[in-house]
Amino acid sequence: MTDKTFSHIGVATYKGKTKFRWTMGKVDARIKTLEKGGFENIEFHELPSVMTKSEALATDVARKLADARGIKLELNEGDNTAEAA
Repeated sequence: MTDKTFSHIGVATYKGKTKFRWTMGKVDARIKTLEKGGFENIEFHELPSVMTKSEALATDVARKLADARGIKLELNEGDNTAEAA
């Protein structure tokens, strides 16, 4: 797992799979990149502070996103993403 940190957590759907996505401050640019890649239903929220992915998944922000979209709050080994159950 990486020690990279992020300021925002979000979710996006690609080919029917909804996964958590992260960005460091440049939300508009990240949304444009995801849209160009064919992602839909993109939503980002600011984290309480800069965090790693695993720290971000432990926040209320992540829990609310997970509840709203039916996503597991755990990182997948290998690809470092969290996705819908």
